Amino acid sequence: MLESLPGKRLSVEVVVQRAKGSTDSSQAIEAQKLAWGAPKLLASSRLQPELHANIGWQDNRNQPANPFSTSRTLGWQGAIGVSTQLQSGTSLRADLLQQYVELSFPNPAFSVAPYYETQLRLGVTQSLIADFFGRSTRLALEEGEALTELQPYAFQEALQGWTLELVQLYYQAWMAQHQARASSEAIQRAQRLYRVMQTKLQRGTAERPDLLQAQSATLQANSQALQAKLALDAVWRSLVLNLKFDPTWIGVDATLIPLSLEDPAFRKAPKLCGDQPEASLPKETASTARSRLQLEAAQKKVRRLSANNGTDLLFEGGLATNAVDSSITPPWGNALSIQFPHWQLGLQFRMPLGNGAIEAESRQARAEAVRSEAENSLALTRLRDQWLQACHGLESLSARHAQLTEVHALKSQRARLEETRFELGRVTIQQVLQAQEEAAAADTQLASVEVDLRQTAWQILHLSAPSSETPKE
Repeated sequence: MLESLPGKRLSVEVVVQRAKGSTDSSQAIEAQKLAWGAPKLLASSRLQPELHANIGWQDNRNQPANPFSTSRTLGWQGAIGVSTQLQSGTSLRADLLQQYVELSFPNPAFSVAPYYETQLRLGVTQSLIADFFGRSTRLALEEGEALTELQPYAFQEALQGWTLELVQLYYQAWMAQHQARASSEAIQRAQRLYRVMQTKLQRGTAERPDLLQAQSATLQANSQALQAKLALDAVWRSLVLNLKFDPTWIGVDATLIPLSLEDPAFRKAPKLCGDQPEASLPKETASTARSRLQLEAAQKKVRRLSANNGTDLLFEGGLATNAVDSSITPPWGNALSIQFPHWQLGLQFRMPLGNGAIEAESRQARAEAVRSEAENSLALTRLRDQWLQACHGLESLSARHAQLTEVHALKSQRARLEETRFELGRVTIQQVLQAQEEAAAADTQLASVEVDLRQTAWQILHLSAPSSETPKE
């Protein structure tokens, strides 16, 4: 199984690269890219031209109201047109209509020959209040632009959180493996002490309580080893399942898997912090960029809704021209030449007598803007706090690592010397066990600092890496 891994070992870099695109959690995050550009498209959809067409036939034989009314109207009508809205709040419409009409009258003295009529209709509507010179439209477009711009940052923020969880899982596995291996070594040491104690008891240089002490130490070491093995198996199983490795890997003895501490983030982090973490503080991260753009979008929405309470005054203008002929061909040209114009100008006033829906949306928008402002301020504060804590923490952890390395070496040497002295009968078993416990505690502390150093380095790496991706429409 190790042949399929780079360098025939697992490392945090291999785990992260393996997880990207192949795990369910990473695919769930990647799915966010499918919605990139959607807010901008939705906001600009109101400006997209619309094509419309209709066709109909009628045969009206209603009773005439007077001798001059028609007794029957027979014919068909077809129309095609296009409409659009501009950013200035102006709506434009153009329609071309063709109809054929046959008229019959109750009085035989009246007769009209069947005819074809072509009409060209042009219309313009300008909002003078709700969307005065396109103010509401522009704010909606800017809101959509801001929501689209924040999408890569939201994706990067989610990806960073997911990566940190994966890094934490890997180092949990490494720590569990280290504990399991240390527990196995503790069993061997306890068994050596027990055998030495048995020999001393047979020679009469030790008493039975000393043997019981060695025996209980062996049993306790076995118990701790079993607990450590169960913890390692649980973390290893989670790692295999989350990374979608071969399911048969679950049954492999996890203590035999080479888990590496090689970590690129660990090498980069000190350079990113520099000598003065305050001076190297990132100006913006994925989190702060997302919160900033979220605030901009919320503020634009509030401005858009506050200027629109449903009341509007519309200026309407129109031009209609037609041409009539007994055949279908000539009227098209006559209508388009505007020989017979019909001009129209007017104003239309609209005011809702109840604005509950608009007021509800406005309140929600204001609440969202206040929340976004608080989150943006909090994100900036959190950035500074996390950066300084991480950089100072990395510095203190590095110093602590150097100290614990020396402490571990001294404690381990003392444990070995105490065991030798015990074999020579110069110290009691309690002194040996105490030295071994202190060496084991120093080993655990050193391993814990190794993990903390690398997890802190990953946090620094992410805080200094804003998103560089851009949304695709």
